[in-house]
Amino acid sequence: MMPGCDRVRVIFSLLQAFKEKIKEVASTRSASTGEIELVHIGNGLKKELSVIKAETALLLNEIIGRPIKPIDVEKHIGRIEYLVAGLEELEPSVVKRWQAGQVVPELIKKLDETALEIRRIEERIRGVSVSYGPLEFLGRIGRRFKAVLKSVFSPALLVTKIVGFVAILTVIGFIYLWFTMDKEEDVSLRITVLSAQISAREELMRRLGEEATRLEKTIYDMEEKAAERSEKLTLVEYRLKFQEIREAREKLAVEISMLDRDLKEKEARLSHIRDMNFFMRLFRIRP
Repeated sequence: MMPGCDRVRVIFSLLQAFKEKIKEVASTRSASTGEIELVHIGNGLKKELSVIKAETALLLNEIIGRPIKPIDVEKHIGRIEYLVAGLEELEPSVVKRWQAGQVVPELIKKLDETALEIRRIEERIRGVSVSYGPLEFLGRIGRRFKAVLKSVFSPALLVTKIVGFVAILTVIGFIYLWFTMDKEEDVSLRITVLSAQISAREELMRRLGEEATRLEKTIYDMEEKAAERSEKLTLVEYRLKFQEIREAREKLAVEISMLDRDLKEKEARLSHIRDMNFFMRLFRIRP
């Protein structure tokens, strides 16, 4: 079997020859190339491309592990294959692009992109940017875990490791208890926030009450005087707005009641915290 690096050189030679042939076609064929000539061009390019495609497939099989970044060589070759087949089969969209002078530049561009991907494959084969697949990765983790177990259960180190492990658990437990214990400043901040929320809603309730009183008086006056159709429509709008204000005040009253209940709970909790020392709060010991 041909070594990977030798196959890379062969593929580069094939790509270069393919590019030269395309350039030759571009210099000797005009946009008005006849259908028979297009079929001939497509057929000739197809034969050379099939060799490149076969060699590339063999090269891909030599990659070890999984690439960190996907290798798109097959995608680029697939695009070249599509354009070449379009010429051979006189596919209308490809023929139209040929007549517009767009096919040759795209073929050359895709060949250059293919060459870059082949270079990445060569680096992978040489051992550059290796990334292992799931099975290889799990195997490496398993070997490391086995080595750790052997060291942990060594008689000479067992006691030391147990003591260290208990110490780490103790520190972690203390940190957890400290972060989750009741703190006076946290509860005080929550009380301040709740008080501000209640005050804001009460102020809004007051302003909505004033607006409702004003609307109610306006509606009363209009009910006695409204005669024209436009005035009656305005009266309906005022009644709807009055209803919306009343519903908003009812909703605010419910929110204020819930916030007030939460505030009283937090005030009782703060009083309870102040009656406890640090260790009582840390270990949740009730007085």
